[in-house]
Amino acid sequence: MQRHLTEMRQLLESNKEAYLQQRNGQEQYERTLQNLASTPQGLAADDLKNKLLFGLLISLPGAVFFRR
Repeated sequence: MQRHLTEMRQLLESNKEAYLQQRNGQEQYERTLQNLASTPQGLAADDLKNKLLFGLLISLPGAVFFRR
């Protein structure tokens, strides 16, 4: 859990310039930093959401391509 938080903070810090170039970037950056998953349930929900979205993105084009 601690490793996940450390990695997410490092990613957020590396993209800080991109946040600050946008309108309300500082506010968005701080909100993203506050909303990092800090509990096992939050981490599990975030992981499920990411895998579900990735699965949908892969399955829909595959279904169209492989249909009869």
